[in-house]
Amino acid sequence: MKNDKLPLVCIYGMGARGIYLYFSLYEYGINVDYFADKDRRKKENVLGETEFLSYEELSLHKKDMKIIVAIEQYEKLAEEFTKMGFVEVENDVSVLRRLKQIKPAKIPRKIDTLNQILDLKTAVENWAIHSGKIRLDNLYHTLG
Repeated sequence: MKNDKLPLVCIYGMGARGIYLYFSLYEYGINVDYFADKDRRKKENVLGETEFLSYEELSLHKKDMKIIVAIEQYEKLAEEFTKMGFVEVENDVSVLRRLKQIKPAKIPRKIDTLNQILDLKTAVENWAIHSGKIRLDNLYHTLG
């Protein structure tokens, strides 16, 4: 998956925010190479062709990876990643805000697969809203 011109992309946080970010990036044609989380049980929940990295395994990629932190209280974790030597660390809200300013990529994909992914994205959004895990309306408002 590695591209010599682009850094690897890793979403840190496999909760509702991380999953939402994954599908948003997918809509814009941006591949996510890795998911990472301190909770190793989430390894079973990776999406698409992404791979799972534990918190400890992340340090192996600090020179060639962009980490997008998709958790609510991201500041402390982003600071930790910066201290570990990661050059590109960003939060999900800033990435989503920038995505909102551009049009999604027109990538030829199998329509059945795309519909399945969009259905799953809607299901995740509904779960997140109704479970109280994340308030997407607040996230959308933040993206304003």
